Amino acid sequence: MVEYAEQGNKLRTHRDVPPYLLDMIYEKEGLDGERRAKQKAASSESNRPIKIVNVLPSPYSHPAAEGCTPPLSNSSIVSTTSVVDLTDLVIPKPIDRAVDDYTEWLCDQVEDKNWKAGFRSAGSITKADCLDLRHVYQDRDIGYHVNQGVKAGIARSFVQDIKTWANSL
Repeated sequence: MVEYAEQGNKLRTHRDVPPYLLDMIYEKEGLDGERRAKQKAASSESNRPIKIVNVLPSPYSHPAAEGCTPPLSNSSIVSTTSVVDLTDLVIPKPIDRAVDDYTEWLCDQVEDKNWKAGFRSAGSITKADCLDLRHVYQDRDIGYHVNQGVKAGIARSFVQDIKTWANSL
């Protein structure tokens, strides 16, 4: 633009600038704008503080209106390392029949059809895997049934009420 003015051309307003010079100016501004945008993006990404948010699922994620115990956290579903003494747990029935009778006893303890279905599901899983109720009671592994789709409250009752049922025989 300086050379253009030195050649005797007058530049008083934007209208006095020839089109080829305007094109060069706009092109230069475009390149500069792109460079600034890249630099800004790079600097803002590298200078931005790292933000870590830990969110755990709520143990009450299912509505209580279902009538079931809220699910346990994963740490409480895992079986405990303590061993349960089986000396006073007597089940005077054949092992396979005991699972069926125990399942029906649990169903008789509730009126809700979802609970009954849950107990029957836990009983079916136990029987399908040929598990002895004595060992289910000894292991206290609620997670075993939960991992196969049984609700946590149902699994807890299924595992923990075996002795109560056996004592009632």
